[in-house]
Amino acid sequence: MNSSKNECETLYSYSIIQNGRNTYKIVGEKIQSENQFDNINQYVKRNFENLRIEAEKNAKRLFKEDTPLTLDNIYQVLAAITGLSDEEIELLKNIELFTFGIDFVVDNIVIQYIKNSNKKGNRVVLIEDSYYPNELIKKVLLRNDDLFRNIEIFSAIDYHVTKELGLLYSTIKNLKNITYNNWIHTGNDRIADYLIPKQLGIKACLFQDKSKNTKKEENNRNTIKIDNFKNIILKKYAGANEGAVETGIYAGILLFGYVKWLIDISLNKGIDRLCFIARDGYVLKDIADRIIENLELNIETYYVYSSRKSWNSDSKEKDNRIKGYMAQFLNNTCAFVDLQATGRSFSSMSRICGVHPVYFCYRIVGNGYIENNNWYTYSLDGGAESGIEVLCRALHGGTIDYVNKDNHWIPVLADFEISLDQKNNMLSYFDTINVVANELCKNDYIDDLPVEALCIRRTIIESLFVNPAKCVRDFVGEIIHDNDNDENGIYAPKLSKEQIIKCIDDNTLYKGCSLNYSIMRLDNEDDIKEVKRYLNNKNRIDIVANNNMGNIKIVVYGAGKKGKEIINKLYVSKKYDVVCWIDIDYEEKRKEGLEVDSLEVLKNVEYDLFYISITNNKENIKEYLIECGIPKEKIIVELD
Repeated sequence: MNSSKNECETLYSYSIIQNGRNTYKIVGEKIQSENQFDNINQYVKRNFENLRIEAEKNAKRLFKEDTPLTLDNIYQVLAAITGLSDEEIELLKNIELFTFGIDFVVDNIVIQYIKNSNKKGNRVVLIEDSYYPNELIKKVLLRNDDLFRNIEIFSAIDYHVTKELGLLYSTIKNLKNITYNNWIHTGNDRIADYLIPKQLGIKACLFQDKSKNTKKEENNRNTIKIDNFKNIILKKYAGANEGAVETGIYAGILLFGYVKWLIDISLNKGIDRLCFIARDGYVLKDIADRIIENLELNIETYYVYSSRKSWNSDSKEKDNRIKGYMAQFLNNTCAFVDLQATGRSFSSMSRICGVHPVYFCYRIVGNGYIENNNWYTYSLDGGAESGIEVLCRALHGGTIDYVNKDNHWIPVLADFEISLDQKNNMLSYFDTINVVANELCKNDYIDDLPVEALCIRRTIIESLFVNPAKCVRDFVGEIIHDNDNDENGIYAPKLSKEQIIKCIDDNTLYKGCSLNYSIMRLDNEDDIKEVKRYLNNKNRIDIVANNNMGNIKIVVYGAGKKGKEIINKLYVSKKYDVVCWIDIDYEEKRKEGLEVDSLEVLKNVEYDLFYISITNNKENIKEYLIECGIPKEKIIVELD
């Protein structure tokens, strides 16, 4: 009797602790204003809220265990992007817990929602992917309103599954003996509280997101700050190459923030020698020298010629050459500075030389900063920010090897060619960066233009790689940048619409590093839209033309980076026919021009296999998809 009654009753669930962003903001304000945090560096004080959010986002990607993410996992990532000591990390973690317990406030509108549900006699529960202990959550809720006393909390920590992967919903369904169509859920996370439950058949609703307008206003303020500073620099460069100067201003602000960050960490860790790795380290060293001189710091800087080719060895003889060259840089208080890398070549050099120095990188690609506790990464972002390498190229060839000449080890460099115009433009660019660094060394700009602020960094990345002015994209596109072993290639050559379409059809024809940037260099906005449509639809056209009867009909789930790569391979496969491409966030993906659908369309599609093209948590996603009605025997996580 009770069982059938439960199945008919409607369950109302709410998520109200989500992310605790207000808590992070308050922690940031505390560490800026209270004396006990004097030793925490300014970068962390200015950016704690955004750094905490980034650390959480990337911890979800890095920690692949079946159990939910913990606060310790998040703070492990935070340590890698801040350079804070174990004691400082522990202090901040405890302050976050304390602040949540004291200051977290449940929105009155949310409380009213829940009261209305209670008055109608509905079953009400809370569902949380929080990293805080349940007893703390309960205490905080009761401090807000006594109505939470008898409301049950289902927490990811208790059940070892999450909303974000869907399994916390299925767990509650079984525990409460209900059906999805008799369940209404409300929260504020578009993925975990709306798309995931909606796909299961739960009626899902979102609380109003008040942060969008705030973010837009912040972006506008940042643009004004950057433009004001830019105008000061531009006045000094009347008649110079406009693209070189404007790009140099953006790059100078961006890279100055990175170098200032690593110098601050170096001072805290007793590092007095910074070794800048070629070729990206050329510009970075110049900026560092200006900061060190301005602040009268006792830090030496060196430029270390290196490359993947020169630091990876397959013989004892090469090991000895690497050791010989590197001996002039290595000591117990040195650190190495890179721009963007996996760190594998640095690991190879460290192993050969028998050392484990500190390693700074603007962006470490992969998990190296988790596996090595003396590696630090300034940024965790991918996407457009991955183009930063083009901003730092020195005007010399790559390092091939090392040779001992007159008892002194020197690098052997590849040939390097550059036209006089290219050289002059690059020198204007470097000169602009130096002027920017000199200006930013003045304390007057710290409040007007906080260069280490993540919001400033993202605005600049957009101005360089997402929505650049014509003069910027034409300058960046012509920067010398090696590609496919061509030392003298350029980053994104200017091509016609017809040439780009040929490169889309045959990617071996493209001789640059970023086809997307070459597309942005088209002069006509209509041509850009046409090429993007062609790029996104090409594979769809191919599959219709090449569809082979009798092939294995496959559905691909996931339209992220890996999903896009898999789709490109499968569309030209002679074994598989892609009959549908699915993503939970299909509406947003369609805005990018991708032909992606929801799971709903599979009701009318015949398929043999359902492939999960998502890197992490595949088994949990598989369980969730089975709960959504995908046949277990058709789901695969690996392809032949």
